[in-house]
Amino acid sequence: MVAIVGMIIVTVAVLGGYLMEHGNLFVLFQPAEILIIFGAGKLPEIGGAIGKGIKNFKKASREPEEIDVTPDAKKIDEKKPSANP
Repeated sequence: MVAIVGMIIVTVAVLGGYLMEHGNLFVLFQPAEILIIFGAGKLPEIGGAIGKGIKNFKKASREPEEIDVTPDAKKIDEKKPSANP
């Protein structure tokens, strides 16, 4: 946890200093470095995971607030008409 907070502080400090000197943030984005670090095989997997995450977030934001926690077997038993009168 401390390491994550430290990384966030360092990132904000570097970006803040760069912006205070009127730097262009687009210069810091290096797609070639990302390709070297992750490799060509991993990029589609990373993109697919990000896409699935966005899709799940949108789906969850459209669903109703209630969550049904009834087991599936119980739901099936309630829908089936009983054979014994």
